[in-house]
Amino acid sequence: MRFWPVFLKLVAYGLYAVVAFVIFLYVMFPYDVLQQRLVELLSQEGVRLSMVRLQPAFPPGVRVQGLRLVVEQWGESDAALQLATMRLQPEWLPLFSGRLQVRFEASLYGGRLNGEARQAPGEGGTVWDVKTRFVDLDIAEYPWLIRAEKPFLRGRLSGDLAMVFAADGQMQESALLLRGQPLAL
Repeated sequence: MRFWPVFLKLVAYGLYAVVAFVIFLYVMFPYDVLQQRLVELLSQEGVRLSMVRLQPAFPPGVRVQGLRLVVEQWGESDAALQLATMRLQPEWLPLFSGRLQVRFEASLYGGRLNGEARQAPGEGGTVWDVKTRFVDLDIAEYPWLIRAEKPFLRGRLSGDLAMVFAADGQMQESALLLRGQPLAL
């Protein structure tokens, strides 16, 4: 009779220890070191990535502020991509089967972008399948469409983009569907 109360106490203390450890790890994780490693890893020759801040988000994931991607060949001053905020959240069930799947949402150019990236088996190894949907992007805010301090094209743009990348980062295929409101020159 005395076995069950002692056993339940041990299980409760064990569960408490695991939950406390996970919360401690999540809060105390060195996000500044992770930010530095991601910038080094994703910046390649001719492409530079920068982030203002990387921080935890709930439910478990990360939030990136001030993400900026510069392609040096196209010009140092204009970013190829500039996100005000981005939230990345892993899908937990695919992790148990050894695959990585991440959902993301971002705000950029006055609109929203959301989608998912997942590992998939492909010809010659693992590939990344990325599907995104963007809604109401103000193309007048895009730096490449601004000349002499004025945008030369105005309007809102929405659409879907699907891309497949090889493990080395080379794009294997892509499909783009655009929906837009009337554009003005």
